[in-house]
Amino acid sequence: MAEKRNNKTVKTKKTAGRKKVLLTAVILAAVLLAAVAVAAEVIIPAMSENADKSEDTYFGTGAFYDPEKLTEEMLEGYDECIKQIYYKKDGVESLITDGNYYEIGGNAAVFFSKYIEAIKNGDSKAYSECFSDKYDFENKIDPYASGEIEFPPQRLHDIHIESLEERVDPETGLINGKFVVTYRIYCNEGNFRRDMDIYNETAPLLVSTEEADGEVKITEVSYLYS
Repeated sequence: MAEKRNNKTVKTKKTAGRKKVLLTAVILAAVLLAAVAVAAEVIIPAMSENADKSEDTYFGTGAFYDPEKLTEEMLEGYDECIKQIYYKKDGVESLITDGNYYEIGGNAAVFFSKYIEAIKNGDSKAYSECFSDKYDFENKIDPYASGEIEFPPQRLHDIHIESLEERVDPETGLINGKFVVTYRIYCNEGNFRRDMDIYNETAPLLVSTEEADGEVKITEVSYLYS
C-alpha cells in the first residue's frame, strides 16, 4: 500500500514538473514574440524601393531604422561616439582631434576630411565634387557620386582611413593613391549605405585617388574584399 502511495506521489511530481517546464517555455516564447514585435516597430527590413542599390554589395543587406520612429532617447548614444577620423599611414594610426590633417597625412588626409564631412552633413554637392571625371559614375557601389541623388546627413563614427600606397607617376607627375575607408553609421536608416554587416559596420571600401597640383579626387571605388 505504501509502495502504491509512493508511486502515485512520484507520478504527481513528474506531472507537476512537466507543467512547470511547459509553462516556462510558454512564457519565454511570449517574451520573445513581444521583443520581436517591439523591434519590428523600430527597425525596418533592408528591402525597399532603394534595395537595388545594394545589388552588387559584398555584405548582405541587414535591417535599418525607420527614421519616423527614431526618438531623441535612441539617438543620445551618438554623442558618446568618436566622430573624428583615425588616419593610418606608414603603419602608424593617429586620431585626428585638432584638425591637423595635413601634418598627419598631407593633401590626402585633408581631402578625406572633406569627404567625410560631406557625408556627415548630407551635402550631396560637396560629396560629388570629391570624384574625378575619370570615375565610373555607373558604379552601383556608390549611386551618390554623381550628385544627382541627394542623401540626408549621416551619423558617422568609428571612422578609419588607411593609406595603402601613394606613388608618383614619373611621366605625368600625378600622385596615385589607394586607401581603405571604413566607418559605422549610428542607427543607420539605410538611406546612404545599405551594405552593412550584422555589427552595423559598412563594407570596407578600396578607394583609388589621383592628386594633381595639391587637389585630390577619387577615380575608382570597389570593395576591399570583392
